[in-house]
Amino acid sequence: MPPFDYLIPFLAAAILCTLSPGPDLLAVISYSLSQGWRTGMGFGVGCALGACTHTLFAVVGLSALISSNRFAFLILQSAGAIYLAYLGILSLRSSTSITTSTDTLHPNQSKNPILTTTTFLTALKRGYLASLINPKLGLFFLAFLPQFIDQSRPVASQFAILGLIFSSLAAILF
Repeated sequence: MPPFDYLIPFLAAAILCTLSPGPDLLAVISYSLSQGWRTGMGFGVGCALGACTHTLFAVVGLSALISSNRFAFLILQSAGAIYLAYLGILSLRSSTSITTSTDTLHPNQSKNPILTTTTFLTALKRGYLASLINPKLGLFFLAFLPQFIDQSRPVASQFAILGLIFSSLAAILF
């Protein structure tokens, strides 16, 4: 367990980082505004679960390995960009298919089954995947968490605890 005197500054910094505008927060807001708060909550919880996975990656050293291998980092970064572009295209197609449709549809529904109203579980999966393939999140954990770790105690357990606290805060704030 990290020392208690490190937790208060960590919580303050983690809250500020979570509330700062970034792709995850903007996607949560977008999902919430376009498809309702449950869908936005699903995406936010998915992002928080992705942060938990990145915590695990940091604890076992996978994040450090990816960040040190330029090719692996580029592949992961490209996959993230492609997935975000895919989500953007889905969003654009969804808005145009709803406004140009002559059929009577529910406001959040379209003829394309992929673009129908997103469920909580679907949004959760999308949030998890978006967070998981974001290599910058792994680098963030590698740079941010050590600032609040006491080197005289077991580092891996402190990493895990701080990462879980950060992920829980993200789920609550999103």
